[in-house]
Amino acid sequence: MPSAPLSRRPLLLAAAGLPFLPRPAAAQPAADLFRVVTSQEINGLDPARSGYVFTRMQVLETLVGADDGGLPVPQLARAWTLSEDRLTWRFALREGARFHDGTPVMAVAVAAALERARGQSGLLGTLPVERIAADDGVVLVRTSRPFAPLLAFLAHYSAGILAPAAFEGQAVREMIGSGPYKVSRLLPPQRLEAARWERWDGPAPAIGRVSYRPPGVARPAPPWPRAGRPSWSRSWRPRRWSGCAATRAWRSMCGPSRARG
Repeated sequence: MPSAPLSRRPLLLAAAGLPFLPRPAAAQPAADLFRVVTSQEINGLDPARSGYVFTRMQVLETLVGADDGGLPVPQLARAWTLSEDRLTWRFALREGARFHDGTPVMAVAVAAALERARGQSGLLGTLPVERIAADDGVVLVRTSRPFAPLLAFLAHYSAGILAPAAFEGQAVREMIGSGPYKVSRLLPPQRLEAARWERWDGPAPAIGRVSYRPPGVARPAPPWPRAGRPSWSRSWRPRRWSGCAATRAWRSMCGPSRARG
């Protein structure tokens, strides 16, 4: 089951994790480029370090997602089952899913990515997981004791699934995800640009291109909301709030950063 069709609002939700969103005050033509400006830098390619950026920008997918209420929903896994003894989970993958290098998303690749994540600094290594493997086309996760919160941990950005070609040994050398947006330019820690991936198996995103860029502490305040204004911003320093409050064409949530997801 692929994700829901993408539009400006769900992309904002994904990027910010906030219930209140800035939107144009007056009706405007749909933009082909959506800019996100935030205080959070891109701290590398490993999902354990910067997966929050790549999942929220919908480049990277996890096995399981979460809805607005925090309940598990299909993402790369279209369905799952739990054995009667509550120790063995089996995840059936979304048919037709492909990584951005064109290779199909196979159970063996997903299991390998999760097994690697279990050895990194993310949350999977703290869980009572005995085994992660591919078994007859599905991903099998076996725990040493019943562990109902497993789905929530699999939805965490540190459990993002990368293509086998993304790795050189255990190091991530390239961001090759499976989401609706494919990286077109990546300059950590300051810039990410991505474009709609035409081979994504879900509904086509409504927005063609997205960009992510921290404003930078040393640079002067950017000249928004005039030329080059961001579509969404977060954590602006207090001296920058006045510019956004004075704008009539743009309604923005100006204030300190809320809790980070």
